[in-house]
Amino acid sequence: PLILGLALAASGCSVGPHLKVPRLAPPSGYTSTGAQRDLNRQPKAGALTWTAANEAAWWQMFHSAPLDRLIAESFRQNPSLDAARHALAASQQYETAQEGAFFPNVSLGGGLQRNTSLRSVIGGRVVVPGKPFTLASGSLQLSYNTNVFGLETDIYRTAKARAAVSAAQLDEAKIFLAGNVATAVVSLAGYQAELDLRRRIVSGEQKILAV
Repeated sequence: PLILGLALAASGCSVGPHLKVPRLAPPSGYTSTGAQRDLNRQPKAGALTWTAANEAAWWQMFHSAPLDRLIAESFRQNPSLDAARHALAASQQYETAQEGAFFPNVSLGGGLQRNTSLRSVIGGRVVVPGKPFTLASGSLQLSYNTNVFGLETDIYRTAKARAAVSAAQLDEAKIFLAGNVATAVVSLAGYQAELDLRRRIVSGEQKILAV
């Protein structure tokens, strides 16, 4: 019975609801049947080349310094991005804390005491109080989490997934904010161009009427 109990206890560490990330095949494309797009082929003259840097800062492909400054300023001043950054930092710290469960815990302690003995024998005579003495002490403690039933592993995986979600939410917030700013700037430029065109039209008509 003792051997059976030890065997069950040893095997108990490997059972439990171990969560696994599902393996999903990436889609072959997002276009209709028959439409093909090969981004890896050699681009033609004047063609648009999409890189990882363009994906991270797509608005820079407009080559507009004022637009770059506005989006950079919105990233610094937007409270939603600040909240997303703090949420990401908190989730990353939590992930690091949970990862520490897989490492041993070591603690050191020490002390130094100065005291006097109650009595001492010096030259055949008993002296009260005795001689002073120093007492040094030290301790070392080592502990390790056994991760029974894989609980600590599942907790760590959950913390890691939450950190990944927080990072994705921060990227998503940046994409939407940059899109809103770029849309507003482009729309404003279009309205300004339309206004300038109408002013030129009115000026031309006024010259015709003057004739």
